[in-house]
Amino acid sequence: MTNIEDNIGIVVSGTFSQGMNVKLNSQNALSSLTIGSHVVIDTLAQRFMCEVSDIGLRATDQRVEHIPLHMQNERIFQSLIDNAAYAFIEVTPRLILSKENVLGEKSDPVELPSANTIPPHFSPVFKPTEADYEQVFHTREGKGFSVGNPLDLDTQINLDMELLVQRSSAIFGKSGSGKSFLTKILLAGMLQKSGAASLIFDYAGEYAYEGFSEENKPVKGLAQLFKNKVVNYTIDKRRLEDKKVGAEFLHIPRHEIDPDDIALLRNILNMNENQMEAARIVHEVFKTNRTSDWIHDFVHAEADSERMLNLESRYNVYPSTVDALRRRLRRIDRLEFLTDSSRSDDVVKSIIDKLKNGLTVILDFPRDELSYILIANMLTRRIHSQWRYEKENYTRDRDKFKDPVPLVITIEEAHNFLNKDVSNRTTFGTIAREARKYNVTLMVVDQRPSGIDDEIMSQIENKFICKLDDPRDIDSIFSGVPHGNRMKTSLRSIESKQHALAFGEAIPMPIIFKVRNYGQDFYSSLSNESLFPGTKSGDEITSDDLF
Repeated sequence: MTNIEDNIGIVVSGTFSQGMNVKLNSQNALSSLTIGSHVVIDTLAQRFMCEVSDIGLRATDQRVEHIPLHMQNERIFQSLIDNAAYAFIEVTPRLILSKENVLGEKSDPVELPSANTIPPHFSPVFKPTEADYEQVFHTREGKGFSVGNPLDLDTQINLDMELLVQRSSAIFGKSGSGKSFLTKILLAGMLQKSGAASLIFDYAGEYAYEGFSEENKPVKGLAQLFKNKVVNYTIDKRRLEDKKVGAEFLHIPRHEIDPDDIALLRNILNMNENQMEAARIVHEVFKTNRTSDWIHDFVHAEADSERMLNLESRYNVYPSTVDALRRRLRRIDRLEFLTDSSRSDDVVKSIIDKLKNGLTVILDFPRDELSYILIANMLTRRIHSQWRYEKENYTRDRDKFKDPVPLVITIEEAHNFLNKDVSNRTTFGTIAREARKYNVTLMVVDQRPSGIDDEIMSQIENKFICKLDDPRDIDSIFSGVPHGNRMKTSLRSIESKQHALAFGEAIPMPIIFKVRNYGQDFYSSLSNESLFPGTKSGDEITSDDLF
């Protein structure tokens, strides 16, 4: 139990909808309280874990604000502070803590109830202890995976990875905010604790093998940490020659492309509406069977061939539009990873088989935006179709078929697939709206959350927010979120590149936390023995190096 002498203030007013007002015993407490931090309100019946939503100063006598200049001296100020002039905080009750110390090494985790009432007048208020945070995040039961610790304590913040993968998640933050390292930590937790398969579209080549921090220090990738659980593919033939990478080359049959894939490339290919409509007509004319290479056949067709002449005579497509479309689709036809339908090996099927067996597959792109967007949508469409087929079979006959393994698809630069203009036509938009219907969820990584469709944003239930500055991005994240305006204010407390705000279905309560270091200690914690023998000092990377 908390000693009454340690209280920092008392409850003086408030409502459930607007939060509680706490009068602080001393203005000295202000130095240890920040927006988004936590306090505990202790009553005879219950203990409330609360979030600080506002901090301010008040006076019992308005004349305090108008003290004449000749009376402004330290002696008068000291007589007024904490009496006529005092500090206060506004807090939002989040959870009801247990009054008993029920935690132990073998205790079953207990989900704490959300606060549905308020404490009475004059209830004492305390700073949380490690035991309080341990109740919330199940630290002593060994449940979940540690992603960091509270800003003012060293105790772990553990998240239930099995619960996290059941709903779509997002990591948002501006460039250089540390979101890539936070994403790596979450993906490592999923690999170790969730039992889910992962498909990672790695736009910048940061997740599979060795990369570098902002201080140009080497950091390990997931394929090095989980050698038997991670498979890496690339479209960059230069990386195939790098023995450290050990990647396989990704090739996809050209006939897998459909007009919706082309629509996603509209801005990159500089296509107008007439050319987009012409692409759909070309697909109809040249796609004579399932394996037809319609783009290749169109790009290389003779101008006087029957199908080309039909485009103008039957479908009223102007020759100038046809020529412009051929120039643009020629960029796609030249992509090295696209193959004709005569190849007997099916890399996509191999990827699906690996995912069905619970492995993590990382697809590496050398910052090639056109290839990234094209492959991501094509591959996700086929994988989602397979998961849907297996889930429907399992639902129909559970004795005969197996439930497909949970699958998390991680997508960077997600606004390319989830913006208002295209989200209705992409498989990613479908997955977000289905909310795990077929055991598939998303992990969205982006620096421009305002570019994501509001409907899609509302379906992303777990959010991790690193440093953001643009008010439009901040507004888009908290639109429709209960107490969203209060949490929006707490983002101002995120100054360090190693701090993040987390809230959502799999997070017991909203919290600003210090992300754990991604270095040798982290690597070693993933196994009973260090995965990287040798002197620790040479491999250790501090937060300053990483972030």
